[in-house]
Amino acid sequence: MSLVNIGLVDDHPIVLAGLSELVGELQNKRVLATGTCAEDALAMAERGGLRLIVMDLNMKGPVLETIGRIAALPNAPAVLVFSASEKVEDCCAALSRGASGYVIKGSSESELFQAIDIILEGREYISPSLAVRVFRQTQARDKKQDVVLSFREDQIVNQLLNGASNRDIATRLRLSEKTIKYYMTQIMQKLDAKNRLEVALAVQRDRMERQPAKV
Repeated sequence: MSLVNIGLVDDHPIVLAGLSELVGELQNKRVLATGTCAEDALAMAERGGLRLIVMDLNMKGPVLETIGRIAALPNAPAVLVFSASEKVEDCCAALSRGASGYVIKGSSESELFQAIDIILEGREYISPSLAVRVFRQTQARDKKQDVVLSFREDQIVNQLLNGASNRDIATRLRLSEKTIKYYMTQIMQKLDAKNRLEVALAVQRDRMERQPAKV
């Protein structure tokens, strides 16, 4: 099995060294590049060859802008933010720019490894304690006009809620991955969502609100 190349970016030398050692010990994974600032993250993404970049949020340079620029690259590596910040707004800002996950630095090694595996499968991940707060904040937003999804869009959303990647959905529905991406774009526009995670949160919130009140 081929190695999965990962880039690490953090401006704390001890954290960077520790991450390099931990990730380097994972099966079928290799730390191909390291850096200490937003500029380093963009440079390693542009060089290519990486499947994932794990990067801090609070370091030199326009980090959020850099996440967006990385996400816009052809064959862009996924971005996992590994940050000490537990602010909901920081998490949402990173995800809205194109990050695939957000893990708090106080998390366990196993959680970080789980997040890496999930993101490499094409899914999204947020540290559970933070995910609950993100979900609650989403629930607290002003309720918008009901959105009606087509039969096919509803099929795709159901697969998404089960953790399926675009490739998995395409296989299960016997459609091309390109078609699934088209439908996903339409769904995000309808739900005013910036990424797959926001789609899932919006749908879950809507379904909860539609449930009849228990007597």
